[in-house]
Amino acid sequence: MRPPGTCPGGLPETPLPVDNPAGLPALRARIGDFASFQRTMLERIAAQPELAGLTTRDQDDHAITLLEQWAALGDVLTFHQERYVNEHFLGTAVLDESVHRLVELIGYRPRPGVSATATLAFTLAAGAALTVPAGFPVQSVPGPGEQPQTFETLEGCAADWRLNALPAYGKPVAVDPLAGAEGALVHPADVPRWAGVLRPGDPMLVVVEGPESAHVKIGGSGTRETGSVLRTTVAALDAGPDGLRLRLAAQTAAAGAAAYRPARSLLVNGHDVPDTAPPIMSKNGDKITWDVGKASEVEIAAGAPLPLERKNESLAVGTPLLVVDPGAFTRVVRVTKTAPGTEQLLGATGPTSQVAEVTVDPELPKIADRRKVQVVQLDGEAVRWLGLDHPDRLGNELWIPGLAVATAPPPPAEAEANAGAAADSVQVLGPPGTDRAAAPVVAPADLPRGRRLVLAAPGGRAVATTVQGGVRLEPAGADPAAGGVRAGDACYLVVPLAAQPEDTDPLDAAATTLLGNAATASHGVTVPHEVLGSGDASSAFQRFALAHGPLTRVPAATPEGSVTALTVRVGGLASREVPQLLGAGPDQVVYELRTEADGSTVVQYGDGTNGARPRSGAGNVVADYRYGAGLAGRVGAGTLTQPLHRLPGLDAVANPAAAQGGADREDGSALRERAPGTVRVLGRAVSAADCADLLVATGQVAKARAATVWDGRGLLIAVTVAGPAGGTFDPAGRRLLARTVASASPPYRRVVVQDFTPVPLVLAVTVAPGPAAEAETVLAGVRAALAGRLGFDRTDLARALHLSDLYLAAAAVPGAATVTVTRFGFARPPGTPDAVWAAFLADHGADPADGDLPERLRLLDVRAGAGGGVLPAELPVLAPDQLTVTLAAAPPAPTTGGLT
Repeated sequence: MRPPGTCPGGLPETPLPVDNPAGLPALRARIGDFASFQRTMLERIAAQPELAGLTTRDQDDHAITLLEQWAALGDVLTFHQERYVNEHFLGTAVLDESVHRLVELIGYRPRPGVSATATLAFTLAAGAALTVPAGFPVQSVPGPGEQPQTFETLEGCAADWRLNALPAYGKPVAVDPLAGAEGALVHPADVPRWAGVLRPGDPMLVVVEGPESAHVKIGGSGTRETGSVLRTTVAALDAGPDGLRLRLAAQTAAAGAAAYRPARSLLVNGHDVPDTAPPIMSKNGDKITWDVGKASEVEIAAGAPLPLERKNESLAVGTPLLVVDPGAFTRVVRVTKTAPGTEQLLGATGPTSQVAEVTVDPELPKIADRRKVQVVQLDGEAVRWLGLDHPDRLGNELWIPGLAVATAPPPPAEAEANAGAAADSVQVLGPPGTDRAAAPVVAPADLPRGRRLVLAAPGGRAVATTVQGGVRLEPAGADPAAGGVRAGDACYLVVPLAAQPEDTDPLDAAATTLLGNAATASHGVTVPHEVLGSGDASSAFQRFALAHGPLTRVPAATPEGSVTALTVRVGGLASREVPQLLGAGPDQVVYELRTEADGSTVVQYGDGTNGARPRSGAGNVVADYRYGAGLAGRVGAGTLTQPLHRLPGLDAVANPAAAQGGADREDGSALRERAPGTVRVLGRAVSAADCADLLVATGQVAKARAATVWDGRGLLIAVTVAGPAGGTFDPAGRRLLARTVASASPPYRRVVVQDFTPVPLVLAVTVAPGPAAEAETVLAGVRAALAGRLGFDRTDLARALHLSDLYLAAAAVPGAATVTVTRFGFARPPGTPDAVWAAFLADHGADPADGDLPERLRLLDVRAGAGGGVLPAELPVLAPDQLTVTLAAAPPAPTTGGLT
């Protein structure tokens, strides 16, 4: 046993050895504490001959008290020495001031907050047209626990009521209207006629004109009926934004088939005449003669008027009739004339019938037996089909359906020829039942190149895009009218759009609306002409503070990822912002922005050597700027609805999708992670890791993962990003991030930026609290600990998850005696097919033998897709309803001798 106060071998306890392995959260630098210093000095008394007589160790002795005071002094000094050492390293510094001073040594400035952006869609009153100016303010309607946020437009918008909301579809495809079970679109010009007439269950006739040997195929059953008329009914009549969709109960693939609505059946005179006339008895004196009946006149000559019963004299000229002579022909003819007449079908001695002689066009061929002929009066002409249908998904061209309109008078030659004028616009009709007179008329010139548009879908999904140019009219059919689209034709307004990223989820065309009055806005409020102070040419490094903050920074395609919304003028002349004053010339009126610890912004000018001093003057330093930034600007879809200025004709404004981007001011924890990356990048993106670091340094991206992959066409840098708090970016935001990387990369490099792929998790835990712990408090603590361990701040892209980490997090909760994880794995999304789920598990290396408790969950990194393209990195996501924390069942109470 070693003597008291000594280390093994009799050595004094102090100075204590200092050893700091890599990765410690805090450094050890104390060579001793009060107790070790005290014991060391007491042990060394005996080693000093001069103090050999000091044998007391009583704390009341003044000599011992003096040693204890020196031990206390050593304890205090070494404590502060250790704190001092820790504050000199970025990873162990505790004070924000130390962190800021350390990052300043490498020229890093803490990044200020970045404002969120949103796309606003304006709705105008009918007939209104106005210009929404840049800087137009709109305020949000806050939700519970939120504050109203103000956004201002970054650009002007020439708004027009005609572009409020338009239907938009992909490029139409030709269809056989009577062959599909889904029905087909009625020609827009015929929609008013049929929308108010047809009802489900109404009878319909599908007619194939021509020889009676034509066959009509009935869909579904696969059988064929001999004949050229198919009797069916209206199965459904659906009114949608793209028009009226009519579906019949039976389908046919016969060429030339047309659908009619029958009005009534007509009877041909003599439809019930017998084959021969009855015998007639005549008496001449005593002589009785029987005249044997002659054959009835049942034939109708070719081209002869159609003899109908007399009651049909009122048939109007132009009335369509369906005439079917079984075994001979099927014709749809139009009445050209109706006149009274007579017929004797049973010979000269037979009765005379009063008939309606109906002349038709085209003329009918010879009818051998009128008794077999069927005549049906039709309710107008056949259903006129559009002959096209729209795909379910939108592409890079929008096809807006409507009727062609000529807004300019036709040339005299066309007017004399009574030809339809060449169309130059489209009347967008909207759903059946809407007032056609109020339908907007849109011309290609109304959608110039570069105009901002929004494709909005339910659920807050929206895609902001721009017109690519070349807006044109296209006929709704394979054979356009001579000379192009004519007034009255069904046609489309075709709008080419800017290409969307390949990973953009396609929108459902049936539920998507084109919003044509759109403008980009960002979080922030404008402060115009704020007097910052008076310039003083005798002062070096003069500083001026902005009265409001935080200063708005708008996302931009620069290496920094954003630009300030600030203009400073000295004596009416604008100054220029520079990253730092060092290196600026003495005649350059430039300033440097500094963000103080409280978040305020200071404008600092030079000293006459590094940047010019501001000219002297009273109140001559004036600033125009915007303030407002951070995650508070991430307002939800449909919340930016309160315009703060009145514009005559403006009915409403809203953001179809939630605001994107935005980042809070960089704090100490973020500085530790991001500042070292700037030393590696130095404003340039050389490697794939540099691209990820560059995006994280902008502040708009919280996590990034990059890799060089082959996409089937060549090598590219694929970067997977996650916004602060797990936010995602819309296509425009991802394109902006890609341009940010491109601005610091070689010109030949291809870069694609993608949102992360969320991988849902499921976790179930049982907890047994200690005897002195409150169960509900322990359960809530374990739930919070596990949710935090699997939350956004504690997980990373493509980083595997380990079961042991969950045990460690849960066991650290005070009062948790035992913790048992009963389920840990990937959550299967509802509706996932078995084959897809099996492939997912195989890709992630899930072993079925592990059951519900694998030791490790693998997450995939950025990689090339099996069929080409690039797949982004994965990030685990634990939804609150997928985390179950329950109380462990109490063990059964022991029994003694059967007594309780």
